[in-house]
Amino acid sequence: MGRLRVFLPWVMVAALSVAFSVYFMSSEKHIAIMKIELEAAAKKLQETEKNLADVRIKLQAKDEAYTQKEREYQDLKLLYLKFAAPIPALHVIGVYEGETPPGGDDRPWWAKCGKGDPGVMSRDDKEQCFKRYAGQKLEKEVYVDVSDTSRPIVLAFTAYDKTHWKVRLSPGVDVKRVILGGYHAQRISGVSNKTPIEVFTYDSTSCPLCAQSGRYFYSYESPPLQLREITGLEVTSFQGRYKGSIFSIFPGIKGFPMEKAVVQD
Repeated sequence: MGRLRVFLPWVMVAALSVAFSVYFMSSEKHIAIMKIELEAAAKKLQETEKNLADVRIKLQAKDEAYTQKEREYQDLKLLYLKFAAPIPALHVIGVYEGETPPGGDDRPWWAKCGKGDPGVMSRDDKEQCFKRYAGQKLEKEVYVDVSDTSRPIVLAFTAYDKTHWKVRLSPGVDVKRVILGGYHAQRISGVSNKTPIEVFTYDSTSCPLCAQSGRYFYSYESPPLQLREITGLEVTSFQGRYKGSIFSIFPGIKGFPMEKAVVQD
C-alpha cells in the first residue's frame, strides 16, 4: 500500500505527459491542415483577383469600343442631317373666288352697259355690250402669308375664278415648288423666279416660267387627290373657303384628312 502511494504521482505525471503529447501532436496536425487550406484559399484568391483584373480590362476595352462606335454614329448622324434633304411639307389652299381688288368691276357683262338691264336694252345694244364685255373675267386676289421655316415646302393653290395669288414670305422660308390649279387662269407673285411653277387650269395661264399641263383641277372643300400623284407627298395642311382673301401658313399648322377629297378633272 505504501509503495502504491509512492508510485501513484509518477503514474499520473506519465499519463498527463502522454495525453499532452497526443494533444500536441493532434494540434500540430490540425494546424498543418489549416495552413494548407489557407495557402490554397490564398492561391484561389490570387487567381480570382487575376481573373477580375482580366475582366476589368476586357470591360474597359468594350467600353472604349462602344464609346468609339457611339462617336462614329453621332458623326454619321450629323453628316446625314447636314446633307440629307428633308421631306417637304405640302400646304394647300383652295377657294372658289378671291377678293375683288380695289377699283375692280365685277359686275356681269350686261350690267356694264347703259341701263344695265338686259330686259330694256335693244338687240343691237345687247350685241354690242356682249361683244365688248362678255368673256372679260376680272382677276381676283388672295394674299398668303408664309412663315413656316421648319422644313422646305411645296405650295398648292387652286381656285375656280381667275386669281392672282400674292405670297408674302418670311425670312428663311424655302419654297421648293408651286402648283396652281383652277378653271380660269391662275398666277402667283412673291416667290423666287427660280421656283418651279406648274399650272393645271382649263384656261391658258400666261406665265413665261410656268409649266402648263393639259389637265385641270380645283377644290375649296378638300385637297384635290391629284396633288398626291403630282407631288408624291401627303397633305400637311389644307385651308379652303368659297370666298377667300387672306390665309396664313405657319409652323405647326394642322393637317387635313384626305378621305373627303374632291376630284375635278
